[in-house]
Amino acid sequence: MATTNAQLIMENTVLLAMAGKIQPNDEIHTFAHWKSLGYSVRKGEKAVAKFPIWKMGTKKNDDGEPENTGRMFLKTSAFFATSQVEPLTARA
Repeated sequence: MATTNAQLIMENTVLLAMAGKIQPNDEIHTFAHWKSLGYSVRKGEKAVAKFPIWKMGTKKNDDGEPENTGRMFLKTSAFFATSQVEPLTARA
């Protein structure tokens, strides 16, 4: 049975909390996911963990647009905790 990204992240969150690297109620996400949620990783923060998650393979079609290949592969990603981010501020 294949493990989903949600399961991989949850398992690693529990392990990080047990090791004291994050608070038990902290969430961990990639830089891109925090950005999509409206947060920015604070300058100078280092990832609390790096572990592989599934990523969909893409290739460029004839128009130069990315297109899913239908293949999945594991890619190591860096994760940041709730305590390392702050809400994005509106720029004037």
